[in-house]
Amino acid sequence: GLNLYTVPVSGGTPTRLTYYSGSEIPVCFTPDGKEILYRSNVMPDAEYGQFPSGGQVYKISVDGGRPEQFLTFDAFDINFNKKGDKIIYHDYKGYEDNWRKHHKSSVCRNPVFADNDENIYFLSERFGDFNVCKMSLKNPSDIKQITKHSKHPVRFLSSSEDGLLCYFFNGEIYTLQPGKQPKKLAVDIIADNTESPIAKMNWNR
Repeated sequence: GLNLYTVPVSGGTPTRLTYYSGSEIPVCFTPDGKEILYRSNVMPDAEYGQFPSGGQVYKISVDGGRPEQFLTFDAFDINFNKKGDKIIYHDYKGYEDNWRKHHKSSVCRNPVFADNDENIYFLSERFGDFNVCKMSLKNPSDIKQITKHSKHPVRFLSSSEDGLLCYFFNGEIYTLQPGKQPKKLAVDIIADNTESPIAKMNWNR
């Protein structure tokens, strides 16, 4: 199965952290950078799992050592607040298709803390297609639509430490400073393409 490794940002030799015979999927670092959260199905589902559990969440030191169970259930897109004493996560449903389009549901994805941890931004279809929405932690019923994209779903929402939001829409990457309009990034992809150009052939006699 898959195992967990770390490697210096400058490059070098990877260090193996986990040795379980199953698979471990990295989730995130803890805010202090000392531990890594990862998902793995270690406990037997029949005894410990919760429907529709695919595993549990564990944490391990970046220096290695004995893993500790962090959550008894599976959780996706875990995000810490700045103090590191609260998390938000995506409660993934086993029957949910991540790649579907044009289907209104109550599913919320990619939650992130923002605005000094006073609000949560997330992706939702409650207003139509998947768009970035905002919820006040002081008043959870106060949910507002932030982006107004249509036809295609917004995907892969994330947030930087200074609160800049980033997401994917219709093949493009956008950034969004709360309170301002989304900005589409200009990305130049340079590839060493060795494939021959496509030629149209006519085989009619």
